[in-house]
Amino acid sequence: MDISFYFEPIDLEGYHTDRAIDRARLINRMEIFSDKDHFPKIDGLDIAIIGVTEDRAANGNKGCGESPERVRDFLFNLYSHWKHLRVADLGNITQGHHIDDTYFAIKEVLAVLLKNQVIPIIIAVVRTSHMQITPPTRT
Repeated sequence: MDISFYFEPIDLEGYHTDRAIDRARLINRMEIFSDKDHFPKIDGLDIAIIGVTEDRAANGNKGCGESPERVRDFLFNLYSHWKHLRVADLGNITQGHHIDDTYFAIKEVLAVLLKNQVIPIIIAVVRTSHMQITPPTRT
Protein backbone atom coordinates (compact mmCIF):
# COMPACT_ATOMS: atom_id res chain seq x y z
CA MET A 1 0.00 0.00 0.00
CA ASP A 2 1.26 3.45 -0.91
CA ILE A 3 1.31 5.70 2.15
CA SER A 4 3.13 8.67 0.61
CA PHE A 5 -0.10 10.62 0.02
CA TYR A 6 -0.57 10.85 3.81
CA PHE A 7 2.64 12.92 4.18
CA GLU A 8 3.95 16.42 3.64
CA PRO A 9 7.67 16.74 2.89
CA ILE A 10 10.07 18.35 5.35
CA ASP A 11 11.58 21.72 4.50
CA LEU A 12 15.32 21.21 4.96
CA GLU A 13 16.18 24.87 4.55
CA GLY A 14 18.31 25.91 7.50
CA TYR A 15 19.60 22.40 8.17
CA HIS A 16 23.23 21.64 7.41
CA THR A 17 23.17 18.58 5.15
CA ASP A 18 26.70 18.37 3.75
CA ARG A 19 27.42 14.62 3.78
CA ALA A 20 31.06 15.11 2.85
CA ILE A 21 31.78 17.24 5.92
CA ASP A 22 29.81 15.45 8.62
CA ARG A 23 28.66 11.98 7.55
CA ALA A 24 28.02 10.72 11.09
CA ARG A 25 25.16 13.10 11.92
CA LEU A 26 21.66 11.64 11.62
CA ILE A 27 20.56 14.19 9.04
CA ASN A 28 23.27 12.86 6.74
CA ARG A 29 22.66 9.16 7.46
CA MET A 30 18.91 8.93 7.00
CA GLU A 31 16.57 9.24 4.09
CA ILE A 32 14.42 12.33 4.49
CA PHE A 33 11.21 13.01 2.62
CA SER A 34 11.98 16.55 1.47
CA ASP A 35 10.93 16.35 -2.18
CA LYS A 36 7.33 15.45 -3.11
CA ASP A 37 8.60 13.23 -5.94
CA HIS A 38 10.97 11.13 -3.80
CA PHE A 39 9.23 9.36 -0.92
CA PRO A 40 11.54 6.90 0.93
CA LYS A 41 10.99 3.21 0.19
CA ILE A 42 9.54 1.32 3.16
CA ASP A 43 11.14 -1.94 2.03
CA GLY A 44 14.27 -2.60 4.10
CA LEU A 45 13.72 0.24 6.57
CA ASP A 46 14.48 -0.42 10.23
CA ILE A 47 13.03 2.79 11.71
CA ALA A 48 10.60 5.38 10.33
CA ILE A 49 10.16 8.80 11.92
CA ILE A 50 6.73 10.37 11.53
CA GLY A 51 5.70 13.89 12.50
CA VAL A 52 2.13 14.71 13.48
CA THR A 53 1.29 18.41 13.51
CA GLU A 54 -2.33 17.83 14.55
CA ASP A 55 -3.17 20.16 17.42
CA ARG A 56 -6.92 20.69 17.09
CA ALA A 57 -7.63 18.52 20.16
CA ALA A 58 -4.85 20.07 22.25
CA ASN A 59 -6.96 22.50 24.24
CA GLY A 60 -4.79 24.88 26.21
CA ASN A 61 -1.63 23.80 24.42
CA LYS A 62 -1.48 26.31 21.56
CA GLY A 63 1.39 25.78 19.13
CA CYS A 64 2.04 22.14 20.04
CA GLY A 65 1.59 21.24 16.36
CA GLU A 66 5.07 22.66 15.80
CA SER A 67 6.60 19.98 18.03
CA PRO A 68 7.83 17.73 15.17
CA GLU A 69 9.95 20.53 13.72
CA ARG A 70 11.34 21.55 17.12
CA VAL A 71 12.32 17.93 17.86
CA ARG A 72 13.93 17.59 14.43
CA ASP A 73 16.05 20.69 15.19
CA PHE A 74 17.83 18.58 17.81
CA LEU A 75 17.37 15.09 16.36
CA PHE A 76 19.05 15.85 13.04
CA ASN A 77 22.19 17.07 14.83
CA LEU A 78 22.70 13.89 16.84
CA TYR A 79 25.41 11.48 15.80
CA SER A 80 24.66 7.95 14.68
CA HIS A 81 26.93 5.11 15.72
CA TRP A 82 24.85 2.49 13.92
CA LYS A 83 26.23 2.24 10.40
CA HIS A 84 23.89 -0.51 9.25
CA LEU A 85 20.63 0.86 10.65
CA ARG A 86 18.36 2.17 7.90
CA VAL A 87 16.35 5.16 9.15
CA ALA A 88 13.98 7.41 7.22
CA ASP A 89 12.08 10.53 8.20
CA LEU A 90 8.81 10.22 6.31
CA GLY A 91 7.77 13.81 6.99
CA ASN A 92 4.60 15.05 8.64
CA ILE A 93 1.17 13.45 8.39
CA THR A 94 -1.08 15.85 6.46
CA GLN A 95 -3.92 17.13 8.62
CA GLY A 96 -7.24 15.71 7.54
CA HIS A 97 -10.42 17.70 6.97
CA HIS A 98 -11.55 16.53 10.41
CA ILE A 99 -9.37 15.39 13.29
CA ASP A 100 -10.65 11.82 12.87
CA ASP A 101 -9.27 11.86 9.32
CA THR A 102 -5.82 12.58 10.72
CA TYR A 103 -6.18 9.76 13.24
CA PHE A 104 -7.27 7.43 10.43
CA ALA A 105 -4.13 8.37 8.45
CA ILE A 106 -1.92 7.66 11.47
CA LYS A 107 -3.53 4.24 11.95
CA GLU A 108 -3.11 3.34 8.27
CA VAL A 109 0.54 4.41 8.22
CA LEU A 110 1.33 2.51 11.42
CA ALA A 111 -0.38 -0.62 10.10
CA VAL A 112 1.76 -0.57 6.93
CA LEU A 113 4.98 0.10 8.83
CA LEU A 114 4.35 -2.61 11.43
CA LYS A 115 3.34 -5.10 8.74
CA ASN A 116 6.71 -4.42 7.09
CA GLN A 117 8.49 -4.80 10.45
CA VAL A 118 9.51 -1.14 10.54
CA ILE A 119 9.71 0.49 13.98
CA PRO A 120 7.73 3.75 13.92
CA ILE A 121 8.79 6.74 16.00
CA ILE A 122 6.03 9.32 16.20
CA ILE A 123 6.85 12.93 17.06
CA ALA A 124 3.58 14.49 18.17
CA VAL A 125 1.38 15.92 20.83
CA VAL A 126 -1.86 14.00 20.30
CA ARG A 127 -4.73 13.19 22.60
CA THR A 128 -4.66 9.43 22.24
CA SER A 129 -8.00 8.94 24.00
CA HIS A 130 -9.57 9.56 20.58
CA MET A 131 -7.37 7.09 18.80
CA GLN A 132 -6.97 3.44 19.62
CA ILE A 133 -4.27 1.58 17.76
CA THR A 134 -4.39 -2.18 17.72
CA PRO A 135 -1.11 -3.71 16.59
CA PRO A 136 -1.42 -6.34 13.88
CA THR A 137 -1.15 -9.94 14.97
CA ARG A 138 2.08 -11.70 14.08
CA THR A 139 1.82 -14.69 11.81
